Amino acid sequence: MTITFTNTRYIEDGSVGSIATVAEWSVWNCTENKWSNAPKVVLRNILLAGYIQN
Repeated sequence: MTITFTNTRYIEDGSVGSIATVAEWSVWNCTENKWSNAPKVVLRNILLAGYIQN
């Protein structure tokens, strides 16, 4: 599993910005008990969603 974080600063002091994440997971074939040759599953900006507070 690879997770890439990109931190973008809108103000140089770091007080305003955004963090983008891209996560890639390989697909496991349960019937054959091995990694599939299918394309990787790519999820974007989901890992930080749990940290957002209302």
